[in-house]
Order: sequence, then structure tokens, then C-alpha cells
Amino acid sequence: MSEQNEPKQISDVIGGDNGHGERVHVRDLATAGAQFTVTGVTEQVGTFGEFLLVSIEVNGERAHFLSSHKAVVQKLRLVVDELPLQATIRKRRSKAGRAYFDIT
Repeated sequence: MSEQNEPKQISDVIGGDNGHGERVHVRDLATAGAQFTVTGVTEQVGTFGEFLLVSIEVNGERAHFLSSHKAVVQKLRLVVDELPLQATIRKRRSKAGRAYFDIT
């Protein structure tokens, strides 16, 4: 098959990040304690329920994370009309001793 007839990769056409940048994990953001800018929030429905796709900028680089963490989802739903906003993910403990992620 010649180069001309070879099929293109989807990532070659739309970009490998689908416009949202590299995926980062909430726990990595919490561990680093890095401040970032929330630039967009999209609500999604998956197999296990609702979650947010959160577009961010960290040190000038686009990235995104997925979150169904209750505290994160509640706060981002409240401020979605005020974006972009500076934020930090923190790992916290409830009074019952359970660990959870929060956004401040």
C-alpha cells in the first residue's frame, strides 16, 4: 500500500489531546500542591455516574483531569460561570477519618 492510501490516525487529524491537553490525575495535583488555572468544566455521564472533565493550565501548559469527587464537583458547579479561576487540589481527612480530595 502506498503512503497516499494509508489511513490517517485520528490523533493526526484532531490532535492527541482532543483539545484538552495532557491528562493529569487528581492525586498527582494534590501531591504536588501546585496552583493551576481552571479554564473549563464539562459535565459528563459515564458508566458509573456523573463526573467532570476539568480543563486547566499548569505552568502555561494545557492539561485536564477527571473528577467525581463530591467536594470538587460541588464547588466547581458553583463557580463555573466565574471561570477562569486559580485553584489547588488538596487531600483532606473527614472527621470520620476518611480521605477525600477538595479544591480550594
